[in-house]
Amino acid sequence: MRIIFAIGQGAGAEIYSMNPDGSDLIRLTYNQVEDIYPVPSPDGTKIAYTSTTPDGLWDIFVMNPDGSEITRLTTHPRQDANVTWSFDGRFIFF
Repeated sequence: MRIIFAIGQGAGAEIYSMNPDGSDLIRLTYNQVEDIYPVPSPDGTKIAYTSTTPDGLWDIFVMNPDGSEITRLTTHPRQDANVTWSFDGRFIFF
């Protein structure tokens, strides 16, 4: 099990993971926007998070625990944040 967290402010905020003892720090996102509020799925196979878009809004994205296969889930003119997974990991609420 790894600890998933965001660090930084504004466009410098990125998502990282590390072992519980603080070793093996891995940066998962690399871009010029704010990536925040990461939440791992119950089975640990995905990470949902909030990211700013070029138009300044927040949308929900999902990626693998290694930072690969980033998928944008929302694309409407709202501030989407505060992601929560359903108990079985089949649904995301925000």
